[in-house]
Amino acid sequence: MRALSKDGAVLRQSTDLKLPRTAETGYVLTRRLIEQGEIPQAIHYLNDAMAIGGLRFLIEAGIDVPGTVSVNGFNGTALPHSLTTRLTTIEVPLMQLGRKAATAALMTAQQGSANTIDLIDIGLTIGNTVLDRRMSPEAQDPAP
Repeated sequence: MRALSKDGAVLRQSTDLKLPRTAETGYVLTRRLIEQGEIPQAIHYLNDAMAIGGLRFLIEAGIDVPGTVSVNGFNGTALPHSLTTRLTTIEVPLMQLGRKAATAALMTAQQGSANTIDLIDIGLTIGNTVLDRRMSPEAQDPAP
């Protein structure tokens, strides 16, 4: 987040974490955000379902994705790859994450603490919902 702040990005969290993480929630929250009158350069959603709902609202509202606003999700589920507009998403290897969490829990139970930091590899699947805003739009060719 510090790197984004250095580039002048303003980060806002606008989600009540108790809301269901569905496409409908993504649609409603995106509508509320746009109705406030300021269209952000990018919206990152808590999961791919919410991103798909937000993307649906943006398209229905005639807002250019990714020209005006970039959209990305989180989960790396298969669903976004079946859309005509392919969602950019961060992929988390949930099986690997689960194994590491279970190992840490067992170590804590046996030794009193895990005292380790385990890193996991995450992936980024780039669709056609994000532009690199550091480059001019003419220099970019979003994935078809």
